[in-house]
Amino acid sequence: MKEAIEQQRQAIYRSSKASGVSAIQIDAHLYSPLLHLGKDSRIRVEPVALNDSEYRFVEELKGWLERNQQALAERGEQLYLLRNLVKQGIGFFEAGGFYPDFILWHVQDDRQRIVFVDPHGLRHTGPKDEKIEFGERIKDVERRLKSEHVELESVILAPSSTTREWINNHWGMTAEELRAKHVLFMSDSNYLDSLMQVVAGQPAEEATLQP
Repeated sequence: MKEAIEQQRQAIYRSSKASGVSAIQIDAHLYSPLLHLGKDSRIRVEPVALNDSEYRFVEELKGWLERNQQALAERGEQLYLLRNLVKQGIGFFEAGGFYPDFILWHVQDDRQRIVFVDPHGLRHTGPKDEKIEFGERIKDVERRLKSEHVELESVILAPSSTTREWINNHWGMTAEELRAKHVLFMSDSNYLDSLMQVVAGQPAEEATLQP
């Protein structure tokens, strides 16, 4: 597998399955491939392999970019993805040392929107969790940059195991309140469309969510 990676052969995608490793290559990512380990895999990956929700996000983002490649090109938009490293990458003391899993760069003309994306389970947290609140606090970081060409956003992606109904029952938050905090649900078939509206700079209240 190591030799296949070094030689960038497609064989890695065949051989990795037999080893309990899934490999995904997405052109927008700044290095590849990204690796996901099966539950019973005995292989160790450094940096740590993608978990299930992270792998699903990258795989579905790859499909979204392929479907929308021409429209993005016509509008002069470029998208780049980078997996953030815990304790080594970009973290925010404003959110209790929060290191979001992914960084999405949206570049158009002389403007950049940098969106920190974190697939994050919500069943063991609450509405006042620092990661949830960071969707609003990140604007304080943006103001400190003092750049009219750079905007910052933070988005939490709740995995399919967490539904909006569960959050509403346990947190007592409406869809509008969740939307304002940039909490999206991967159980929604169009959650990537909603994410990309945020990435493109549309107001959060316009991001489409399933009822």
